[in-house]
Amino acid sequence: MKLQKQLFFSLILAIGLLLTSCQKESLEVIEIIPENTHQLNSQLVLLISSIVMNDGSVDNFIDGYDCFSIAFPFEIYVDSIHLNVLSQADYVEVANLIEETDANFGDIEIIFPITIIHSDYSELYVNNAQELDANILGCNDINIGIDCIDLNYPLTLFVYDSITEISNSYNINNDNEFYFYLSNMNEEDYISIQFPVSVTTQSNEVVNVVDGIMLQSLINDCVEQEVDPITLTNYLVDDVWYVSFNFQEINSTQNFCEYYIDFNVDGSMIATNGNVSINGTWKIGYEDDAIYVEFVFDNEAPFNNINDKWFVNSASSETLGLEKPGSLGDIDLLTIDHIPTGC
Repeated sequence: MKLQKQLFFSLILAIGLLLTSCQKESLEVIEIIPENTHQLNSQLVLLISSIVMNDGSVDNFIDGYDCFSIAFPFEIYVDSIHLNVLSQADYVEVANLIEETDANFGDIEIIFPITIIHSDYSELYVNNAQELDANILGCNDINIGIDCIDLNYPLTLFVYDSITEISNSYNINNDNEFYFYLSNMNEEDYISIQFPVSVTTQSNEVVNVVDGIMLQSLINDCVEQEVDPITLTNYLVDDVWYVSFNFQEINSTQNFCEYYIDFNVDGSMIATNGNVSINGTWKIGYEDDAIYVEFVFDNEAPFNNINDKWFVNSASSETLGLEKPGSLGDIDLLTIDHIPTGC
């Protein structure tokens, strides 16, 4: 299971791919390995790689999936209203329209064909909804990155090849450039970042980072905060939640329309649409160092279908992304948020 807190993964080595968009600044022959450099398998490089992956969660309210994003431009219908989505700036218009029309994920129609971008920036042309659903089944095989902190650009990257004893420096202008460079590192390569650099946290705070130790600490802190049981409990009991997306072999989101879930501190909960009420219990636990929320509803549809341990892959006060192994060897997805799911 690829959960967000899992930081160890294998970087893809694309042999022969050159980072032509990074401008080489200098070339220097040196005889010793520079201080404060890091190799491919160092903890800091693995963490940075998770940060600079393509963030597939930015358009979850449109496509529902963390493992890819939709390439611009694309077109959608929201409650029969046509929208051209040309950039991330248009997400605000989409979100506002969803709220104004009381729409939900099931009311969003994506106009095909589209191109999707995976976490490693590889692209796939998708002709229809069936092809998109087929791609979803592979989501559990794709690394999910860290989205609670962002590097701010440009920054300068120093590279030392211990075989040739040559040191270079590169200007890096975005996550894509940084990821593809790291994907092409060799075991003999050492890298370092020219500090200070700035990062933006999940609370939109800009932090000036003076060295690699501080950067690694900031990343670890934000990841730990996302999966802290106390914080997660506070999120759940603070307000009512709606099922905004559920995929278990098929998209089952509409089964939960107009229901909201009210979580209580004592571990009880109730799902109701005003006419039907379904009682249940919930708890937070750990399994194999992964945090989960377990739902146990009374044996009434549709909520008895989500009775299980759901592992957290993203968490905030506004949205909770959950996943678990599916019955066909794929992955089941469940997202809850504070936006009412209309029928």
